[in-house]
Amino acid sequence: MKSSGDLPSVPEMPGQSGEPVFNEPWEASAFAIAVSLNQAGLFEWTEWVELLSKEIKQAEASHGSVDNASGQYYHTWFRCT
Repeated sequence: MKSSGDLPSVPEMPGQSGEPVFNEPWEASAFAIAVSLNQAGLFEWTEWVELLSKEIKQAEASHGSVDNASGQYYHTWFRCT
């Protein structure tokens, strides 16, 4: 058994460093909408993740990278909900 000193370091959880988790308030709203729809039983989370992955791949193929500087990342979320 490894001692705790032998464990690899893991990245901090979002928000632990004091930096905002979302760049804009509407991004938090997009996340909350997706979580709420999942909790209401409208889709399974794994199903949504698969659809989001496909949307991101399609967007990358069409437009290059899907970054969040222009909000592209969360716009793909809205197409999936």
